[in-house]
Amino acid sequence: MRRNACLALLVVLAGCSSEDGGSTPATTTDSATDSVTVTDTAVADTGVVDSAAADSAVDSTVADTATGTDAIADEGITWDTAGACHGFGFGAPAVTIAKVTSLPTMTGGTIVGGIYDAVGFQTTGTLTGSYRATWSFVAGMKIEAIEQTTLTSPGPIVPRVLTWSTSGTSLTRTQICGGSSMFNNEYTVRTESGATYLDVRQDTLMFTFKKR
Repeated sequence: MRRNACLALLVVLAGCSSEDGGSTPATTTDSATDSVTVTDTAVADTGVVDSAAADSAVDSTVADTATGTDAIADEGITWDTAGACHGFGFGAPAVTIAKVTSLPTMTGGTIVGGIYDAVGFQTTGTLTGSYRATWSFVAGMKIEAIEQTTLTSPGPIVPRVLTWSTSGTSLTRTQICGGSSMFNNEYTVRTESGATYLDVRQDTLMFTFKKR
C-alpha cells in the first residue's frame, strides 16, 4: 500500500512539473490510467494481516496439567512438577543436623491441625548438613508440605501434598501431589513450656517440628 501511495505521489508531482512555457491547463489533466496506480487493493494488504494460524504457537492453558507442569513454556521455564501443590513457603530457617548418641523412643499421640516448622534435626549416624521444612496439617487428613535438605550442596525445594494417618506410634503419609511416594515413620506429640512439638523418627534420624 505504501509503495502504491508513493507511486501516486510521484504521478501527482510529475503532473505538476509538466507545464511547458504557458501551455494550456489541459496538459496537466490526470489520466484514467493513473487512477489504477493509486487504488489500494485488499490483496496488497494480506502480507501484513495477522491471521489466527499465526497465533497457534502461543501457549494455551491446555498445556497446563493437574500435576503443576509449567504453564510458561514460552519463557523456557520448567517448574518442579509439584509447583502447583500449594502456595505457601518456609516459616523458619534451616536447622543444622546435630549428632547425638541416642534418640528417644516414640510414643505417638494426637496430632492437632495447624502449621508446624522444623526446629530440629538429629542423627546418631554420620550424616551432616541441614534441613528446612514446614508442614501444614489441613482439613481432610492432608498435609501441605515444603522441604529442602542440604547435604554437600543445597537440594531442591520440594512442595508436596500428602494424606496422613496414625496407628499406635506410626505416622503414615502418602503423597498425592508432586509425586506418589509413601512414608512410614514413628512419631511423638509432646508439650514443652506451653509449645506443641512433633517428633518424626526414621531409624537413626529424627526431625522435630514446632506448632505455630
